[in-house]
Amino acid sequence: MQASSSPRALFENALEPPLGFRDDAAATTNMDDLKQQALLPVILGVTGHRKLNVNDKALVDCVRAELLKIKAQFPHSPFLLLTGLADGADRLVARLATDCLDAHTIAVLPFAVDEYRKDFTTPAQLDEFNELHKLARTVVVPQHEMAEAIGSGEARNRQYARVGGYIAEHSQILIAIWDGEDARGTGGTADVVRWREAGHVPPAFSCFDEKTNVLRADKPRPLVHIDPKNYKARNLTGRVESALPDPALETIDNYNREVEIRLHGDIAAAVMRSREELMPLNNVPDSWKRDPGAVKLALNFATADVLAGDYQKKDNTLILVVAAAFFLAMSFANQTAVTLNTVFFLLFMGLILILDRWAKRRKIEDRYFDYRALAEGLRVAFFWRVGGIHRSVWLNYLSEHTNVLSWVRDALHSAELFALSTNHRPAAAEDLEAVNKLWLRNQANYFNGKIKSLSRQTKRWKRFALVTFILSWVFAASKLAAQLEWQRIRAVIHLLTAIGGVMIGAGLASEFFARKKGFEALLKRYTLSAELYARASDRLQITQYPADQILLRIGREALNENATWLWQQKETSVRPRK
Repeated sequence: MQASSSPRALFENALEPPLGFRDDAAATTNMDDLKQQALLPVILGVTGHRKLNVNDKALVDCVRAELLKIKAQFPHSPFLLLTGLADGADRLVARLATDCLDAHTIAVLPFAVDEYRKDFTTPAQLDEFNELHKLARTVVVPQHEMAEAIGSGEARNRQYARVGGYIAEHSQILIAIWDGEDARGTGGTADVVRWREAGHVPPAFSCFDEKTNVLRADKPRPLVHIDPKNYKARNLTGRVESALPDPALETIDNYNREVEIRLHGDIAAAVMRSREELMPLNNVPDSWKRDPGAVKLALNFATADVLAGDYQKKDNTLILVVAAAFFLAMSFANQTAVTLNTVFFLLFMGLILILDRWAKRRKIEDRYFDYRALAEGLRVAFFWRVGGIHRSVWLNYLSEHTNVLSWVRDALHSAELFALSTNHRPAAAEDLEAVNKLWLRNQANYFNGKIKSLSRQTKRWKRFALVTFILSWVFAASKLAAQLEWQRIRAVIHLLTAIGGVMIGAGLASEFFARKKGFEALLKRYTLSAELYARASDRLQITQYPADQILLRIGREALNENATWLWQQKETSVRPRK
């Protein structure tokens, strides 16, 4: 069957469900294990020569040193290693990564295990392969030309090249033990390194589950080049010397740090409630609970969802405080009876600038927006998986969203690849019914509820802004009349000026608050989303519509709608517009 990161790959080795998803309640009490399951891994890959002296102490020390550098740069992240388990470099790095990084491994093999074993000529080679194969978290086998590749010839060589292509595409840091010479066959180490430096793999050797988007910008990723002739190592990005870490990977590590620190007490309890809402254990097919990849994605979603909600509360509080400060600043700016009005105006405007700086330094808004985007991507990944959709979420965003999503796509890539554990099966009727209920109907109901509450808020703030501006005009007119008719009634004039200033401040503050919250834009967004989810839910129940096309389309709509929202939100700062 097809799998979520490549429909042309076979997966083996089912795993136990993550802690917190087992039926025994006691399993949820071990917070350390729960935290480990909630972390997102950094994906390493290895390519290199087979004919290496893997017992050469200088080479071993060099590889170990580079792995320890990576560990020091990402101290809060688990590691996942993609390796072909061939002789030489693959096995050397696999052993050292397991020892130094406690890394999980995914074995990326050119053929099914029994066929691949034929390529090892000595009992020692075969025994070592069998040992490392048993330790692998998952086995991936590209399925392009399996029938033709059995035997010998160019088709078999192309299968080996696709192993290199898979590792080059999916690894976030590639370790290449390479002598710098040209490849001696199709898809050799030199080819894999050049694909990595270019930022893309030729379509003939690509294992992505989508056709290559010709408009997608190529993105060279970190490459650690170790020369086995002189034991020197270089860090590269593309063909340029660089220093790790990659900004996206650094942000993933910061996210993991926050998970380690905060996933306890009320936050941990909220995570379990969020997971239960997404995947209620008593109301989902048993196949979901037996799928380690699905329960892993559910936990990743719940963690991002709760952290996003927490930062949303902080962001809302910050917006209210800024709106109040703006109201006071504008009120004092329009006073003539207050001697220190200018001082107070500058004081409150200064407070707004300080809050803006503080929010940016703490990344309150960025974390809220990014964690929400991550959670929504994981929601789609989860329901695509249990609904039989074998696509990678991180590849299904529009090209225009690449920059605004920054590290989120890499985080989704990590989560999806780490969740690979079992062969995918077609969605059964009970799976589609549960997906309809827990995803499509729930989301339609959620957005319909948001539309009602948001409509009330929008009308309330618009009405308030209109009233304050009308009142400020009335008081200004009254002030003018008082000046013309009653020159001696200065107290009345000062009172009217003060009230008018307050009204102007209130009106401007309410306009800022409504604009910052984006009530009107959100209302349009929620209305469209409610319609799409309701339509998808209805059509999923009509057998004439292919279920996979419905779920694939609604998932893509959800991903790109959320990315567009993220883009719009990041264009607005905490400060009121001029």
